Amino acid sequence: MADVQTASLYERDFYLWSLDQAKAFRRLRDAAAGQGDLPSALDAIDWDNAIEELEGLAKRDRRELQSRINVIVEHLTKLETSLDDLPRAEWESTVRRERSDIELLLQQSPSLRREVAHFIASPSAMKTRRQTIEALAKREAIGAGDRGSFTGSQILEDWWPDLPDLNP
Repeated sequence: MADVQTASLYERDFYLWSLDQAKAFRRLRDAAAGQGDLPSALDAIDWDNAIEELEGLAKRDRRELQSRINVIVEHLTKLETSLDDLPRAEWESTVRRERSDIELLLQQSPSLRREVAHFIASPSAMKTRRQTIEALAKREAIGAGDRGSFTGSQILEDWWPDLPDLNP
């Protein structure tokens, strides 16, 4: 196990701890290949915090994907239902940016693609859609739109909703 000094480094300076742990993992790799002292290399790893951080990285990517999908849901809902003309270009720009960022995220972590449909149908996305419609209704800037949930291809691909019907 890592010594108390390494564990406290985690609490004092995460950046320095991360570099120290990367170095320790390299020592472990080398020791496993017969080029170093294995017990010493094993002891240099702050196992509990390293495991926690690796799990946190995976959770962070999932949260990021959900967040970006929610932003797209919000802006596609506005495009689908809002009677406001002026902000449409900004909403479209936001959707394009989020789609591009999701594409990069899915290139780096392709296994997250299987989560897309789940996130679109999640309570969080449904709440985002409902709140967006409610906000537009309060401003009396809402037309008749489909108001159903979006599909994965509508969220990720170059799809745009038709202009809202002016007769709600």
